[in-house]
Amino acid sequence: MMIRDRASEMGRAPEVYQLSDTFKTRLEDFLNRKEMKIGYQASIRLRKETEEDRQRLAAAGMVLCPSCGDRVPKSSLLRLQGAEKDCCLTEYVHAALKLTKISVIEDESYIEIVNGNPEVVGKGKTRDECRHALVESIKKWIATQQQNGLTIPLLPTAEDEL
Repeated sequence: MMIRDRASEMGRAPEVYQLSDTFKTRLEDFLNRKEMKIGYQASIRLRKETEEDRQRLAAAGMVLCPSCGDRVPKSSLLRLQGAEKDCCLTEYVHAALKLTKISVIEDESYIEIVNGNPEVVGKGKTRDECRHALVESIKKWIATQQQNGLTIPLLPTAEDEL
């Protein structure tokens, strides 16, 4: 998704902004919500980040995620076992969600498990409830690992699964 500013209409060269894949995914998820389809509107105004912005964000504990490049709270960075760089919680959860197996159980509800980690399970009457429960389960599992001083393993990549 490329956004151009109105500078070209004012006689100077337009600036082009490249949005991160994470931001695009979050925006698409937001715009596809049921409430958005009913009639809410969203608007975004982009501007260049200034040194003052960077200082304010740093003072608030916000840092650039080394893996996805998004600004995240420093507390949400995860040190992964054997990884060269840290990863933000959001990136880890999205990667884990790509490695799930979902099943319908006897009472026609759903159960979803992250492959390779039987401790992380989501259950729900619908697929959406199940997915939401799984995300919460992943977050709780990570918090428990951190509180107990245990490592958080790297997730296999798509190539590892083949």
